[in-house]
Amino acid sequence: MSGPAPPAPGSACPSLPWRLASVAVIGTVGALSRGFLYGLNHVEVTGLDHLTGVLDQRRTQGRECGLLTVCNHVGV
Repeated sequence: MSGPAPPAPGSACPSLPWRLASVAVIGTVGALSRGFLYGLNHVEVTGLDHLTGVLDQRRTQGRECGLLTVCNHVGV
């Protein structure tokens, strides 16, 4: 498997083939990651209406302190 040579340690800028290969690899990894995250996962939110109701209620009361929420993550 031959490809562009890595840049020399003292060079200011990598060669054009090195930069093009880097862009191709990063773009491919990013696209595959995005496809995995959005295509193969299913997100289920339970109690969203309750959370948004509490947030709206706090907004109308003019609270100045933050709201701490806790989430359980199930990886099955």
